[in-house]
Amino acid sequence: MTSRKTRMKHLPKSLLFRAIACAVVVSSGVDTARADVVTLRALEQHALETSVAVEGRVARVESAEARVAAVRAEVMPRLSLDAGSTIMPGGRVTPVDCPGSAPGSHGCTVISAPQLSTGIGAFAPSFRLTAALRLDGVVYDFGRTRARLRAARAEADATSTEVTLERESTVRAVRAAYLEWFGAFLRRRFVDEALAVAEQRVADLDSALEVGARPASDRDAARIEVVRVRVELARARAAESDARLVLARTSHAELAEDDEPDLELTTMVAPILPRPASTAVVVMEHRREAIDEAVRAHQLRHAPFLTAGLRFGVTSTLVAGAPASAFPAYSIDVGLTVPLWDPRTGDPVLADARAQAAALTAASEATLETTSLLDERARLAVQAAETELELTTQLEQMSRDAAASAEEHWRIAGGSIEAVMNARERERRAHEETVRASLGRARALLALQPID
Repeated sequence: MTSRKTRMKHLPKSLLFRAIACAVVVSSGVDTARADVVTLRALEQHALETSVAVEGRVARVESAEARVAAVRAEVMPRLSLDAGSTIMPGGRVTPVDCPGSAPGSHGCTVISAPQLSTGIGAFAPSFRLTAALRLDGVVYDFGRTRARLRAARAEADATSTEVTLERESTVRAVRAAYLEWFGAFLRRRFVDEALAVAEQRVADLDSALEVGARPASDRDAARIEVVRVRVELARARAAESDARLVLARTSHAELAEDDEPDLELTTMVAPILPRPASTAVVVMEHRREAIDEAVRAHQLRHAPFLTAGLRFGVTSTLVAGAPASAFPAYSIDVGLTVPLWDPRTGDPVLADARAQAAALTAASEATLETTSLLDERARLAVQAAETELELTTQLEQMSRDAAASAEEHWRIAGGSIEAVMNARERERRAHEETVRASLGRARALLALQPID
């Protein structure tokens, strides 16, 4: 991300942390006027928009909502078309003379019921064709479906909350990677500045040696110092490159080598708003509710079903030797079904559901305790880091002044260059302590901040 990013919006900053931010900027040689500053907020949003894990959770929510609709559809009436044919021995056709017809004309026939016969005619086939529409459904199941519907709804709510949980996990991973990059950036910039000072010292000594103002041993010591700082710089650059790569992969963003972190991160203040309930606990509560409703539905496994059905259609009968006949067919069914015994829905299933509910209750309580402990530790860490940061900032300033004084004294009055080298080493260690305390405070504050 090489374009200008929108900076994070923070609460008002105290004078102390403004001074600390200025100290970090000055000591690390960071140019705040650069246009390629990458903010934490921008990377968080980019990671959420491109996270495959979040997309997977959203797809699961759609699946859970579909299951809710499927359970709701179970109580809706069903419409079906019944069509078929039957071949079986039919009624015997007996010709008779109808009144008003000519003798022997057999103007009408009578289809009698099947009769036992020793003749082959008893097996004469009769074809019956049927086509009918059927509408049937469950009128009332004594609360079984309502309990299953509430269970599906609670499961869908739990799945929906898991999306928030996945978003929080993504943001936390980006924040951790950003802090690593932030610290590596500050260390590398400070070593860059230290190398420039060391190289300038060698150049000054080369000029002084030409006029015999300094001994050759000072130049040798200064050159050794340059090589040592270059080793530190190589390590710092490697650490910065590695941290940048991890952050880019975590946030799914492209980071250029000249991108810089937002130094306003060091001026954050503690959040005033109370933290919301733990998302993990909310997920467990929804799952516990789903199990409770499933238990209620299971307890109703012996409840009866009241069903109703309506069937309307046409039936046609074809008997050899007789004209085809057709007549309407309809039926209205009302039934009461009482489940008596089904080994698949016995007590073991109920015991399993109750055990799962108990496990979720215990896990929820444990998560609440862990979350409360982490919050309290984060608040204590903020307080400790603020005290430490104030002290390390003072220490770094004093070390910087002492190093400048030692170098000025060496340039004017002469003496051993080792005193200058030692003073610069103490300055670098003091800066490292300031960076560590600043990152520790930012990490604790980010742990307390709610995730949008």
